[in-house]
Amino acid sequence: MSTLLSYHNQATQVMLVDISSLVHVLHHPGMSKVASCLRDVMSLAILSTSSLVPSFSLIISWPDHVQMVLPITPVNTSTAKAVTAAILKLDQALNRMDALKDNMDKTSLPAAFSRVLELVGQNEKDVQLHVLTCRPLHQLENLMAQVIQLERLPTGLRSMNVLSPAVVLDREEEQFNMHVERFTFTGWLDLDSYFREWLVHQSSDKSDLKVEMSHRGVREVLQMDLRARTVELGDKSRLVGQVMDRMIVLSTVSQSGVCQSLTMGEIFLAVPTSATMLGWRELEENKEKITTLHRELSRTKNSLLLSSHNQMHFMAPCLTSSSTFLIGKLATAEVLLPLPDCGGVDLGSEVVEDRRVVGVLRELEHHSIYNPLDYNMGKLDSAREMMASGRQGAGEKVGGGRGSIGSGRGSRGQLR
Repeated sequence: MSTLLSYHNQATQVMLVDISSLVHVLHHPGMSKVASCLRDVMSLAILSTSSLVPSFSLIISWPDHVQMVLPITPVNTSTAKAVTAAILKLDQALNRMDALKDNMDKTSLPAAFSRVLELVGQNEKDVQLHVLTCRPLHQLENLMAQVIQLERLPTGLRSMNVLSPAVVLDREEEQFNMHVERFTFTGWLDLDSYFREWLVHQSSDKSDLKVEMSHRGVREVLQMDLRARTVELGDKSRLVGQVMDRMIVLSTVSQSGVCQSLTMGEIFLAVPTSATMLGWRELEENKEKITTLHRELSRTKNSLLLSSHNQMHFMAPCLTSSSTFLIGKLATAEVLLPLPDCGGVDLGSEVVEDRRVVGVLRELEHHSIYNPLDYNMGKLDSAREMMASGRQGAGEKVGGGRGSIGSGRGSRGQLR
């Protein structure tokens, strides 16, 4: 099921850094983490079995000139060194902004926007522009409007995302604009979440999955999009294409009645579709049906059993959202293996209790939930070492040991 998502609608990510507007927030919490968070996410994209970020470009707008740090470049293992070198240059640029305090009133942003439009025209995929800046949204719109008057706006440019330190909200009252959206950060976690959104499977014109329910002549079809919960790391050459766009609901089953040992492959999130081919009324009605299904299954503590292409699946309501489901494969008779032999012990006979085992077990630290952010197993170390080895001189040393507990946040050090 790891090849279920096609990722055909992923956008080329272009990051534009407006240096002159960031000088006065150089020491704001989070600014020192921008480059290291970006590097971590690009490392995941490089090692992923799916093309999560097809291409990446980095542009720096200095007060008096535009620097094309990295033109649109495919993101893969062969370009890892070039991508990492570009991010290192970004880190160096952010660290020497103090020298620009006398040039804060100057900007080359219009010229930088022109370069972005050139890149969009040369790229086959859609382009998602991210602008790291502290400028008000209306000022960015005016600067972009000046460029658009001179040049035709390409159809492949998606709505602009603006990334800013949270301090900007203290200075201005933002107005809603459907073409520009601002995201603010206060530290590492906000930045990490923002950049990881680049890796999320993007909706296209059609829904990823249709779930068909029918009984006594009543038929309902729910349209859903699928989202991976994790990044699958591995060898891209071993992947086998698999298409699954429709499932039939067979029955319900108690949530406690599905043994975890019978689940197979990766578990995905299923959410109401955002397919562009559907009108707003269809999208709203579809979401209402899915929310109703979620509420009813949660109330009865049931899941759905579904079939598709000679494969069984389960779909269970996710407790953290009112319209999100967990969906995954289930083992069937053809592939089932016998339970492990317990050594001939009769389960009905009296069991001897080992008090030492019980004592140790009771002394172990207990958690009511599993929080993945508390654990860092060093999966990115190999990518960092590979990319660092391509630089001139000694490679960088990256913190964060394997198997460490509580290092999820702490191991994300600065790039320098």
